Amino acid sequence: MSNEVLLETLRKGRERIARGWCKGRFAIDITGGSVDPDSERAVRWCARGAVGSDFTWRGLNTEAEAALTRALPQDWVAHAVAVCSTYSLPNGNIVAYYNNSHTQADVLALFDRAIASLTRRTDAELVAECVQRAEQAVEARVPEAVYA
Repeated sequence: MSNEVLLETLRKGRERIARGWCKGRFAIDITGGSVDPDSERAVRWCARGAVGSDFTWRGLNTEAEAALTRALPQDWVAHAVAVCSTYSLPNGNIVAYYNNSHTQADVLALFDRAIASLTRRTDAELVAECVQRAEQAVEARVPEAVYA
């Protein structure tokens, strides 16, 4: 996977998490049932499902999961490795463990760090982009009549 494709995958994943987030499943529909992460019925995703990983439909997106693993907070990684090793879980499950033990905001920040590491942007640039995304999200949710 090229760096550009990996970056686009992470950005798409971040957008998915911002729209809807879940724990314990790759993606769910409005009824809470498991669905393919790329299904039109998907409304919430975990960190792994957001980048297209799943066990049922197509397999794992190992490069995107590796980028997310590298972006995990360092003080948390030793704990996660110990837990995952205890249960003989593969590395991608470190990302799942983080997703399932943290908040949606934490997972969004994880994606932001992974994206920033690939784009080598400064903290100020990253904050500016986050503010811009938040403003766009608010504008998308507020009817035009409010601005009239």
